[in-house]
Amino acid sequence: MLLMAVLMYRITLKRLLPVAQTCAALIGLPLIALGLVTNVYWLAAATFVAGLSSGFYSVAWDSTLQEQIPRNVIARISSYDNLGSFIAIPVGQLSAAPLANAFGAPSVALLGGFLWITLTLCPLAVPSVRGMRSRSS
Repeated sequence: MLLMAVLMYRITLKRLLPVAQTCAALIGLPLIALGLVTNVYWLAAATFVAGLSSGFYSVAWDSTLQEQIPRNVIARISSYDNLGSFIAIPVGQLSAAPLANAFGAPSVALLGGFLWITLTLCPLAVPSVRGMRSRSS
């Protein structure tokens, strides 16, 4: 994650948000690796790719917010963004063990990975997200 955050100083893209959203989908790879019960090397590789993707997405998302949102509402938008980003975490944590007991941990991990990828790519179906251009490029 740190490596990608440093590399982001050198990357200039015309469509930063759509590329970042696509990269964010790769964060689901470790769950898929866990679900497929791969060896530790595949899991480590998937986690490394997910870390790079997370670093890219974090910088790209924050940059997009700073470029696209007016200064007088950026704090409010960021607050709603953080609330939406973190509100489901306790629900997921509380439901993981019962679901794993009912369906098996690998199945829950695999489904979670595919759900993550699918839901993360959904915003790209919106033309304004897909076509958003960075002002800095």
